[in-house]
Amino acid sequence: MNLGDYQLIVFDWDGTLRDSIPTILACADSALAEHGLEADPEDVKKTVGLGLLQSVPQWSTGVDESNLSSIIERYSHHWRHGGHVLRLFPGAAELVERAATDGVDVTVATGKSRIGLDHDLEVSGLGSWIKSSRTPDECRPKPHGHMVTSLMEELRVSPEGTVVVGDTTHDLLMARDAGVDAVGVLTGAMQLEQLDEVATACVSSVGELLALYSPSGR
Repeated sequence: MNLGDYQLIVFDWDGTLRDSIPTILACADSALAEHGLEADPEDVKKTVGLGLLQSVPQWSTGVDESNLSSIIERYSHHWRHGGHVLRLFPGAAELVERAATDGVDVTVATGKSRIGLDHDLEVSGLGSWIKSSRTPDECRPKPHGHMVTSLMEELRVSPEGTVVVGDTTHDLLMARDAGVDAVGVLTGAMQLEQLDEVATACVSSVGELLALYSPSGR
């Protein structure tokens, strides 16, 4: 799978470019504990990639309309101020920079909030290489294809020239809904058998995509 064959790459963020599953679990645990609740880590992992309005109610049966907004606020607080180290997966920064330098439109579509994504892009240093991005604050959330179709419309790229790279079925179903190719990476919360059902191709990591990348593909 050569990403150099495409004009527009739509990366998921958490679990795809950023090694963030431990941080997500820690922030979820802290936010729920402040409300006298707890969650099975596996339940939290299943929601990675979705927006907080979608995912938080699935973390615990104790989440309802009375505490949902507060839990989301506390989760976001712990994400921004919890002292968590932002770690990109090996090869992620190099892949983004190489593709962008080659003239590919490198973008991000994430379940994170706009504030959260902008913070991560600044801290990671990748912001200058990202042509555009979408969050649930601007678009319908995954697995709806709106984020991808919105990016294609903005950058004037056809479905044939677009690919989504993500670590969950939420990402890959978003790609399917938008009518574009999808690459599953096995660095997040889901296994090969789950991703393989809806992916155009699967790889072990973005590091593998970097090794396979060639600008001569387009």
